[in-house]
Amino acid sequence: MVAAALVLSVASHPAGTKLRDRVVAALLEPAPATEVERARQPTPGAIDLLSKLPARIEANEGQGDPSFAYVGRARGYSFSAGSDRVLIAGTVGEEAPATRPRTLRLEKVASHLVVFSMRFAGASPSVRLSPEGVQDGTSNYLHGPDPGSWIRGTKGYSALRYEGLYEGVDLVLEDRAGLLSYRFHLAAGADPAQIRIVLEGQDDLFVDEAGRLHQRTSHGELVHSAPYAYQLAGERRVEVASSFASNGPEEVGFAVRDYDPSLPLVVDPTISWSTSIGGTDPDLGYSVAVDSSGAAYVAGRTTSAIFPTTPGAYDQSHNGSYDVFVTKVSPDGSSLAFSTFLGGTESDFVNSVSVDTSGAVYLNGVTWSLPLPSPPHREPTTNHTTGPRTSS
Repeated sequence: MVAAALVLSVASHPAGTKLRDRVVAALLEPAPATEVERARQPTPGAIDLLSKLPARIEANEGQGDPSFAYVGRARGYSFSAGSDRVLIAGTVGEEAPATRPRTLRLEKVASHLVVFSMRFAGASPSVRLSPEGVQDGTSNYLHGPDPGSWIRGTKGYSALRYEGLYEGVDLVLEDRAGLLSYRFHLAAGADPAQIRIVLEGQDDLFVDEAGRLHQRTSHGELVHSAPYAYQLAGERRVEVASSFASNGPEEVGFAVRDYDPSLPLVVDPTISWSTSIGGTDPDLGYSVAVDSSGAAYVAGRTTSAIFPTTPGAYDQSHNGSYDVFVTKVSPDGSSLAFSTFLGGTESDFVNSVSVDTSGAVYLNGVTWSLPLPSPPHREPTTNHTTGPRTSS
């Protein structure tokens, strides 16, 4: 299908007739035996390869909105960068069930595009944008029939620096395994209170007790981690207490405490793209635990018969009214390490989940199911002989 599309495309140009003939001849010519053998060898899936590509930042040479100087794309989101603002687009929504084959076939999943703007209020008009970390290879954008309008040889970079965004303050945008990091570098004596970020596009904006920033939309939530702030004292990195601080309905800054103003300071938050896991019926999450790798263990209850489970899971079938679900999500939120039902023929509930250093998962909850399924040679602990039972 790709070759056929290519032939049709070049045939639409008067100058492409000879090229079309060469393409057709190449398609009709038998492939050498070595190439046939190579084609039979197993190769990594295209989606697996694409998912491992690094984030790429490029100067905007016409491939993006002309009001922005740079464009970037990464796994799960893209952004456009101008002198005083960044426009970010990402998807939030339901992951494709892990039991679906990972092919190039389009999957119908409930995902939604969320677009929001991050503007730097009071930014210096003389700020300079400069890319960092040149990558191998170039990008080509062959849009339309006129080769004169094609964009070729565009270089890619790993990060984008805003030099002099505020007095003594630089900003660096970069991707970290699917999370957008926007890191502020403050020179000695620079005031963190200069940094004022105006966020637009969300339905609700608030800072939680842990100092994280939440942007709620009708389709999901984006979470900015509490900033990791530090100073270098010689070769020693000294962590500094910091959090987001609300300056108004759509504006935030940073609260930085007990730092040495005579030393440079780094304030480093990241944006996480939250996803939802569930089926077509009510699903409720009650508890989350996180292990040392950053993987999240989510436990809750569900009535969805098609709640996503993983191959080889303890129980891949819905059993009764409410079943417990236990799901382990990869540190970047992009995949399910495991997901299982747990329950009997009646209603089952979970109150909390925890994980130990070996990766063993522990649940505490209530069940009306008799008996509650358990591994061989292991009975769940209960404190009643009839009625609802608490189990661990």
